[in-house]
Amino acid sequence: MPQVPLRLQNGPQVERLVAADLARCLLAVYPVGAYYGPVLEQSGDRSITELQIDMALSDGRNGALTRIVWIPPGTEVPDPRQRRFIQRIREELPSKGFEIVERSLGEIETHITDRLERPHPSNRQDECDTAIDQKEIYLLCLPSERDAARAVRDCLFAEGFEVKLPPAKDESAAALHMRRLESSDAFLVFWGSGDESWVETALNDLKKAKGLRKGKPILSKRIFLADPPTDGKLEYRTHQAASLPGFSPTLAKEALKPLLAELRRAEVGGGRL
Repeated sequence: MPQVPLRLQNGPQVERLVAADLARCLLAVYPVGAYYGPVLEQSGDRSITELQIDMALSDGRNGALTRIVWIPPGTEVPDPRQRRFIQRIREELPSKGFEIVERSLGEIETHITDRLERPHPSNRQDECDTAIDQKEIYLLCLPSERDAARAVRDCLFAEGFEVKLPPAKDESAAALHMRRLESSDAFLVFWGSGDESWVETALNDLKKAKGLRKGKPILSKRIFLADPPTDGKLEYRTHQAASLPGFSPTLAKEALKPLLAELRRAEVGGGRL
């Protein structure tokens, strides 16, 4: 879809065609490249792509339609209007339930396949009724710090939580990372030797996660401050996630107490984020 060339239509005609197509879809993918594209008559001065995305924004099926915008990595955008459009996509759409994927062609194909093969939530009810409801924590760290982060992982696992480290870097890593952003109950950023820009990148991924989760709450977001202690870590402040000082000689179990308490409260009173 669409089965009719949209550039031969005017704005209202395209809106009717797109609305009919969306009503038959469970997934919509919008490639966005370097140029803004043709603007149709009576379209509110919008390109075909922007008009289609605006129609998907107004879809009222409460998350039943999965909506993905794909921006190929490394795309150079000489068109000022297209730069503004991409900025709007990145800033506005994640909070409206869109997934913004900036990965290679092979990775977006894997991601789309995963979305198409994933059972509808209503079809998984029997599985949910019989499964053990163990909360999952995604422990984000640099690849070089997986060994150091395992002490934190083991402590959380001993408390009864499923804990996932970032996937190894291969062709499926990006898709698995996206699935964990979508499904994990809580997130813990392990800050060891990385700099502040790495932490900001990790937190930005967590911000995008809200647009992937179809209403599933995030129970907690925390930053574990690991050795070595630095002025940057001690002075770092953000409203996105609370810090857990874990510098030596503090034991991981002691540093994690606020996170564990927050998760226990969430088990009793429901999600909070």
